[in-house]
Amino acid sequence: MTIRGYHVKQRKGMGHWEPILEEWLLGIERFCRVTGGDEAPYWYNERSNIGVLAGAAWRCGRVALEEFQFVKGFKNKPKWLGRADLWIASDQHEELIEAKFKWCSLNSRNGIASVANDTLDLATSDAKKSRGGGLELKAIGVAFVPFYTKECEIEKLGSLIDSAISNLKTSNYHAMAWCFPRETRQSNSAKGNYLPGIVMLAKNVD
Repeated sequence: MTIRGYHVKQRKGMGHWEPILEEWLLGIERFCRVTGGDEAPYWYNERSNIGVLAGAAWRCGRVALEEFQFVKGFKNKPKWLGRADLWIASDQHEELIEAKFKWCSLNSRNGIASVANDTLDLATSDAKKSRGGGLELKAIGVAFVPFYTKECEIEKLGSLIDSAISNLKTSNYHAMAWCFPRETRQSNSAKGNYLPGIVMLAKNVD
């Protein structure tokens, strides 16, 4: 079975993300099933993963726009023309999203939360720049953290995943989702690493 789930800290203004997280999980599962485990969207870069998140937004009734020109800056500082990763909106909510992508070893038990927090900090820093461009929009930082492990660890994969998720729940997120698809959990790369799944963390910078 696919190992999947999500958690939202309701008091941080991200309760409306629950349908997005659910569709994100379903999208990854569906992709891996359709490709027969030969491909997974989380094997690729930040841009590919933003596309899956945008698709999840559309699937649950939002609208989304990826990679568009947007004025960025800080309060009382000169502005500049940059690019925003993703915009998601509904009748009730409108948000700018900046994302970062970082591979992490499942064997790095003490470093998993550190990698996730550092990646999320970079994303929220970019989100603050986007929010400072002049429009009063909520800004969200998102960290995509896919995992790899060595062949010698594959027999302990289930316990490694459980440990990683428990470790990540101590990180500084407002919403988190994880997906380790059945079809790709024991797929390996050309370098001999197994690439079992991904965790996504999101943080409201307001």
